[in-house]
Amino acid sequence: MCRRAKFCLLPALPGLLALAFMISAPVVRPYLVVSSERAVALWPLREGVAFSLSYIHSVNRAPVREDYLYRNGKIFLAGLTVQDFGAGTPFLSGEGRWEYGGGEMKLVGLEREMPPVIYLHAWPGNGYRLLVGGKAFALDSLDRESRLWEIRTYPRLPVRLLAEYLRRGANVHYLAGRGCSR
Repeated sequence: MCRRAKFCLLPALPGLLALAFMISAPVVRPYLVVSSERAVALWPLREGVAFSLSYIHSVNRAPVREDYLYRNGKIFLAGLTVQDFGAGTPFLSGEGRWEYGGGEMKLVGLEREMPPVIYLHAWPGNGYRLLVGGKAFALDSLDRESRLWEIRTYPRLPVRLLAEYLRRGANVHYLAGRGCSR
């Protein structure tokens, strides 16, 4: 039996937080989920929404932007923008067409279906940012220590995933309409 009511609630706190989150978030729409071992962030999606991943290339230290499209429950690589040769970026010969101008090279006209999970190795100092709905969010603001991230979509709110992260005491972020300034 618990003598102090506030301490009795501590074990139930992750479950209560998950319940509050589920009540406030739309459940039946798809979600873009970015997760590491210690953090998870969710963005509600709509059919045809575009999002981008930007970072500083680890070799030539130039900006790179990978453009994606969410369609029919899948992620498609739609384009790529680099300011230098872009070694190691997701480009396959004969795919799309290159456009040049303004100091950038853009690979456009892509429609490559990506695997269900995109694994991202984010190194310190490379400034990985996810851009969704015109807003940018820095991955290192979620978790400064993790280097391996997963990007995937879920057809509805991933309640079990959220409950697991809350149980572990990880950072959970619902980012509808939020961004970062950096």
